[in-house]
Amino acid sequence: MAWIAVVKQDNEGRITKFLDFATEAGALAHVAKVSDTFPDAFASEAPAGGIRDFKAERGGLISDPVVDVPPTPHEKRVKAYKDELGEDALVDAIREVEAIVGTPKTEKFQSLIDKIDAIDARFPSEAG
Repeated sequence: MAWIAVVKQDNEGRITKFLDFATEAGALAHVAKVSDTFPDAFASEAPAGGIRDFKAERGGLISDPVVDVPPTPHEKRVKAYKDELGEDALVDAIREVEAIVGTPKTEKFQSLIDKIDAIDARFPSEAG
């Protein structure tokens, strides 16, 4: 069972900041770590369909299906990465980045950076 640490929600209870964890212990440890900054943080089993259809209420999740919520810029960008680069390519890229940190970039890696930059250019900045 996957777990999430819900760190922040908006005034309507929509979850705005969370992290995924493989274990309950990991989620609880993160909640303890951030509790001074985010006193309403809590751990919960991750909903099977994702958190978009849930709200945070009284330290737990409640179902609140919303059918036509537009995706956030981040969600659009991630979908474009998966659609245009392929999820396997993304996983390979992450592994390659981890393997070459501090070494010269390979041609393959530079090509991937160029593709990611082209996708990023189509989406508005999320910086505030």
